[in-house]
Amino acid sequence: MFCVEVSSAKNIIHCGRLVNVKENIVLKRVSIIVDKGLIIEIRKGFVSGKGSIDLSQGTCLPGLIDLHVHFEQNFPKMMSFHHPDEARTLVDSLTFPEKNLMAGFTTVRDLASFRNITAQLKYGISNGTIVGPRIINAGHPISIPGGHGDPLDKLKTNGQKKMRDTYKNYYNYKFVSKPQDVIPWFEYYFIDRPKWYRQFKSNEQAKDLTPDAIKIMATGGVVSENPNSHKSQLSLKSMMAIKGQVDKMSMLF
Repeated sequence: MFCVEVSSAKNIIHCGRLVNVKENIVLKRVSIIVDKGLIIEIRKGFVSGKGSIDLSQGTCLPGLIDLHVHFEQNFPKMMSFHHPDEARTLVDSLTFPEKNLMAGFTTVRDLASFRNITAQLKYGISNGTIVGPRIINAGHPISIPGGHGDPLDKLKTNGQKKMRDTYKNYYNYKFVSKPQDVIPWFEYYFIDRPKWYRQFKSNEQAKDLTPDAIKIMATGGVVSENPNSHKSQLSLKSMMAIKGQVDKMSMLF
């Protein structure tokens, strides 16, 4: 076996097999050199160095990407309404990021966090408090009232209107039914709420409200109870108005 010493400041992973997805080949007996959390080199053979990780009997592959997760909710609990205390919901969500990472997913896209839970998980991962993948957070989705992005809809259909009204007043959810609703939706989630956070919490928490992506729920979804959920719920005009606001946001952030 040919060995070359590597600086102890770097980490080394010895891979029995390495999947090269660009060239669609499998390399055998290679070393991955990692410096400050970044892969900087792949060498043939097992190079020596302190702190090496022995995966010589295993197969290494690039981190997987999951384009649709919900850390704030999780099956089977996803079908029931969130706990009314945001702190409890956050605690219930703490194990989900690490489970995803240990399954091989190094990047995930969270496509709906109704109460800013995913932003807090992302913060915890970034400062090392919890373990998890890179998160692309879409924040609060855009939906019509009673649509796929209305978390209170099941309370209405189950005859729990009083509870629905209570939750709606407490969380002050906003929806988009027509093009005229688009600007007020964006103003609430990206101007009014951050202003409130800066006044009563902190600038850092206000930054958490800026999403990495925006999810438009133009139709129903897999858990929608409406039999016509596959049909359009937002007009093209409304979606173009949303795009216009997203373009303006891109200039601001």
